[in-house]
Amino acid sequence: MALDENSNDSIIADGNPHQFRIFLASPGDVPLERKLAREAITHINSERRLRGRIDIEIIAWSQPGAAVAMEAGLTPQEAISQGLPKPEDCDLAVIILWSRIGTQLPADFELKEDGSPYLSGTEWEYLNALKGYRTKRKPSVWVYRKNGAPNPGFDDPNFATIVEQWDKVKKFFAAFTNPDGSLAGGINPYETPDDFRQQFEHHLRDRLDKLLETLPATNVSQTAVKNITVPRWAASPYSGLEAFTPEQAPIYFGRGREIDQMLQQFADPKVRFVAVVGVSGSGKSSLIKAGLLPRLRTGIIGNAPWNDLIFKPGERGDNLFLPLAFALKTKLDISVKTENEIARALQSDASSAKKYLTELLLKNQQSAELLLVIDQFEELFTQCSANYRDDFLALLEHLVTLPRIRAIVTLRADFYARAIQDPTLANLLRQERGTFPLDPPGLGAILEMIIRPAETAGVELQEGLAQQLLDDAGSGPGAMALIAFTLNQLYQSAKSSLYLSIDAYKTFGGVKHAIQTRAEDALKGLPIDLNIVLPKLFANLVGINDQGVVTRRHAPQSLLKGDINTIADTLIEARLLVTGKGEDHQPMLEFAHETVLSGWERLRLWIGYRTEALRALTQIEAEVHDWKKSGRHDRLRWKHERLDHTRDLLTKADLLSQMEEDADVADFLTPETELLLKELREPHTGHTRRAEIGHRLDNIGDSRPGIGLRNLIPDIEWVEFLGGQLELNNFRWGIDVGHGGIPGSDWVDFPGQLPGVNKFRRVIKVQPFKLSRYLVTWMQYKAFLDDPQGYDNAAWWSGIKKCSQMKDAHVYRGYNNYPVEGVTWPEAIAFCRWLTTRLRERNLLEENRIVQLPTEWEWQYAATEGDPKRIYPWGSEWDERRTNTAGSRLGHSISVGMYPHGETDSVPLDLVGNLWEWCQNKLNRPEWADLDATVDWRAVRGGGWDSDLVQTRTDIRNGDHPRLPDFPIGFRLCCVHDEVKLPVGA
Repeated sequence: MALDENSNDSIIADGNPHQFRIFLASPGDVPLERKLAREAITHINSERRLRGRIDIEIIAWSQPGAAVAMEAGLTPQEAISQGLPKPEDCDLAVIILWSRIGTQLPADFELKEDGSPYLSGTEWEYLNALKGYRTKRKPSVWVYRKNGAPNPGFDDPNFATIVEQWDKVKKFFAAFTNPDGSLAGGINPYETPDDFRQQFEHHLRDRLDKLLETLPATNVSQTAVKNITVPRWAASPYSGLEAFTPEQAPIYFGRGREIDQMLQQFADPKVRFVAVVGVSGSGKSSLIKAGLLPRLRTGIIGNAPWNDLIFKPGERGDNLFLPLAFALKTKLDISVKTENEIARALQSDASSAKKYLTELLLKNQQSAELLLVIDQFEELFTQCSANYRDDFLALLEHLVTLPRIRAIVTLRADFYARAIQDPTLANLLRQERGTFPLDPPGLGAILEMIIRPAETAGVELQEGLAQQLLDDAGSGPGAMALIAFTLNQLYQSAKSSLYLSIDAYKTFGGVKHAIQTRAEDALKGLPIDLNIVLPKLFANLVGINDQGVVTRRHAPQSLLKGDINTIADTLIEARLLVTGKGEDHQPMLEFAHETVLSGWERLRLWIGYRTEALRALTQIEAEVHDWKKSGRHDRLRWKHERLDHTRDLLTKADLLSQMEEDADVADFLTPETELLLKELREPHTGHTRRAEIGHRLDNIGDSRPGIGLRNLIPDIEWVEFLGGQLELNNFRWGIDVGHGGIPGSDWVDFPGQLPGVNKFRRVIKVQPFKLSRYLVTWMQYKAFLDDPQGYDNAAWWSGIKKCSQMKDAHVYRGYNNYPVEGVTWPEAIAFCRWLTTRLRERNLLEENRIVQLPTEWEWQYAATEGDPKRIYPWGSEWDERRTNTAGSRLGHSISVGMYPHGETDSVPLDLVGNLWEWCQNKLNRPEWADLDATVDWRAVRGGGWDSDLVQTRTDIRNGDHPRLPDFPIGFRLCCVHDEVKLPVGA
């Protein structure tokens, strides 16, 4: 720094501040530096230490409000004629130069002392200031020069002008060196705009500190209120948990180096797409919105302001094209099309996007380029449907190849690996400088973020508060977000005093407890059970991706009903939730920052216990969307193995019931078993498919009541019958069995309707009984075989002939829900005795009841409910769709209960078809239902998988040898009053 010396100006000691004038001079190629100089001067002027003592006035002949500074402002003659101070009249002259020297002066303008014309108005300003310094030791003159030469292309239409200006700059600076090589004047070189800002602020503070030493102490209370500098920022100087906006650029500090780097990146026309990648809380969004965009809007690149279009991928639902459509509709004021129509056009035809964006560029004739700003780009994977993702990325890739259109996105670092899995996105990221890694701000940057905004807003921080904040928060990810939230809370509580104290800070519990305190205080006193309602709100607003990364989620506020909405409104007021507009302009909610997810203890613990469930929740929502798009195709539903685990996770996390409030999600989460059983109830389901369903039910664990075991013994589902009068035919197919006597029965003439059958029937009064809904299954029978006190216990075989050679001879078809097949009549009896004892041991059967095989009249009453017209369990007409018989062409038995369509819970299933069923009584002597060891044939009923429509009639009797099953026979159970004593030893 040269040509700077303390002046001996007279000091005004009447209570008014000392006036200090700074003249700014610069050509149009350093507009950002000029803006930063103005901001620095204004900022320093507002510092409390200068109040009442120094008042800085900026003198510049360019228009202060212009987006781009004039080349040299007013000509000196015009400025002087308007009475504006000349550089020599000021206390400090600041000259900022790079590649241009400025606009040439009129031909009739005065000449320099050596008779040559001035290179530009900027040179005149410099020399005028220098003349004042040499004659009266003021102003101090500081010259700042940006390093590096311009690099125009040979096809640049302004190539000749650029070269001419650069030659003049070199000529100007040649005067700073004497012929002998010694320096004739000092130069302050800098590399980037922020480098300039830091140097200039340091120099100016040093200059003012020296001036303060010469000024008498002044009591600020003696200073007129009119002389107190009005702060440049009237609202809170801290953004809280929300990202900075472009309008908040005056209070955005600490990222000057990164802003410079991004500007350098976009100064290269080959850079078309940039992803700002950083951890959550590193300030990606704020860097772009409050750092980059305000500078691009000044025209720092291309000598004309840039336009921008800002949106988030998931802010209007899962359609990626809707946010872009809404942003275009708003910017272009489109009224003839809805945003949905625009979105469809953008997706179907890339030329539509080009048309809209070109129109946006033309709307502002001064726009150099258009920058698409896509914030929170990770929502591409967390909020948006994959159906739109490929089309959107293809459109983005195309748009950034168009002239004057570029894009920048913010991407959380933990989603980078996911991003590069997409070929289109990976290509964008690896193009010319396509990635901008952003590390969290260091301690120095955070300190600047704390102090500088307060100074801008005229807020005083108690000495030590900034350091206390730094010590408590550290410098890790999210530290600044926590500090900003805490400071915003302090500001809100101390608005009137504009003084933020350490004591007030401690009442918030420090940085680490600020969010916790704010959240709990806001909810305190609400007449709501927070333990019940808050989890429902959290479930809508928190998600976890496949890598286990916790993320914020948007949720339509319309889904939040009653108490949930009340809590949401409370948290919005507390600034922990923020609102936006979603699809069809519906209000959307999200947490203000990821920091809330870790800073609110109640929420953090809730997430910690539900990490896996939340990951499943996110997956389900994506899959439900795809499933709906497919037309609800069953092939996209989750199978039991995945769905059952997921439902269990969601149930334990108290998320399932809430998720199922959405009808589509509830449908998608329907257990596979329930869907399979629903399919069985459809009459059009074919026999082969029914067999497949039985296999699938067994594979996933057939949980139907009455199929398996409970506490290691058969779980029997009973169907109760009150009994009544029944007409029992006294014949078997093709064989007359004579007139036997059944207690309580009367013979009635029965005209033969089938050839070769007996023409008599009996009218019987059937006593109340219960019949098992299903045939005994293999799982149930196997429990009898495996029980040490089961099959091999001699007690069960008392009075009947044990068929030990048959224990391992049963037909097993590989599925536990198949009916046990090939069982002999004595084995069925032994099973009933064993089960009676086991049920009584567990108090599941009254002492006065036993389990046995049904008698023929009990079986037939259950099949017809006493109605002689019901030839089949379903009615009087044969329907081969209702049972597994020869007509099904399966050729084997299938799982029990595969034909429930049209039946009610009061009807046992499979009474006809599938397997013949043993009855308790003898065939030739139906009245004989007692147990003995004879080989008299025992009755069987219902027909099997090889039977025809006649053999499966409910009024047809048949029988078989009790110990030699020669065709498919199974059995079901009947529960009756104890009329037959259990064998001794049971």
